[in-house]
Amino acid sequence: LAVGVAAAAGRPIDLWEIAEAIGSDGSLEAIQEAVDEGILHMRDRQVRFEHELVREACYGALPAARRADVHHRLGDALRRRSDRSAAEIARHLRLGGQDVAAQRFLAAAARKARDVGALDEATAFLHEAFEIGAGDIGVDADLWLAVADLAAWRADRAGMDEAFARAAALYTDAGDDVGLATAYAFRTRWLHTTLCYPAETLQSARAALARIDALDQPVPEARVLTLTSAAWAEAVAGDVTAVHPLVTQARATLEGIGDGALEAELESVLGTALVRAGMFAEGAEACGRAASLALSAG
Repeated sequence: LAVGVAAAAGRPIDLWEIAEAIGSDGSLEAIQEAVDEGILHMRDRQVRFEHELVREACYGALPAARRADVHHRLGDALRRRSDRSAAEIARHLRLGGQDVAAQRFLAAAARKARDVGALDEATAFLHEAFEIGAGDIGVDADLWLAVADLAAWRADRAGMDEAFARAAALYTDAGDDVGLATAYAFRTRWLHTTLCYPAETLQSARAALARIDALDQPVPEARVLTLTSAAWAEAVAGDVTAVHPLVTQARATLEGIGDGALEAELESVLGTALVRAGMFAEGAEACGRAASLALSAG
């Protein structure tokens, strides 16, 4: 079983991963036996096959039921660790027959790919998640929101609007007011950042804040994102006198979150508003503070 887990991993694997997948104290003995036979090589508590062809042969020799079992075990072991790749977890869960459980990891893998600009890979992960078709309305809503996010990153306004509308309808049907309010906050953010529509950002921010204020529980992350985007819209193309109150509200909300990048963004928004108001020296100082905050935030 230990050799099967190592073969299914498809990469060098840590001993703890094998132990957690097998769930017994006999894993070390089994690994040592495979090392003694020249099948595996172990160094610094990491196990790998002596040659990829040997790994492929061992994996190919696994009966279908055992192959699914080791992938199932690996997926369950890896999902208990927050530092493991969502894409890898999803792969093992799917090969282990746990398609429904794999959906959220495919969505997480899509977000990770989007974060590094791998938009095609992100789209592929989402398509795979949709193909599972578990019929969970909440999961479907989250997936459509992720599609809208990708469309925004591609500057595809029509695609973003269409996917957002699908997500919003599903959140509404599910009675998920928090999900719907958060979705509106994300839409506001996309209009502010990747799409850059100040007037529509402000309109969307007002709709998002109305939904956030109507909730019976706080959603500080959604609130601060929305307030920051509203302040930006006012600073670049709206009422500059409205910027400071919005920034003050955002900072009050941000105190419990501690996001250095947003602090820098708020300072930059203030600098923009000051410049628009003709206070050039003060605006330059604010922008300088924003740059320092951004550097500190990494």
